[in-house]
Amino acid sequence: MVGGVPTLPPLSLAEFRQRMAEEGTVVIDARSILAFGGGHVPGALNIALGRSSRIGSAGWSSTSARSC
Repeated sequence: MVGGVPTLPPLSLAEFRQRMAEEGTVVIDARSILAFGGGHVPGALNIALGRSSRIGSAGWSSTSARSC
């Protein structure tokens, strides 16, 4: 996307738990390495996007992408 990162609708806790139970789900945590080091979802991958991204963390599955 030109001009920024798209806004993704947040997952509810129930949706997040459902996605985490699905095989192949990977959580991408886009916070800073310091925030990630302070605590994160077990198994999450950190890809820090910086302040300009306007995104905290993103949950990605094979069928959708949403912030959580």
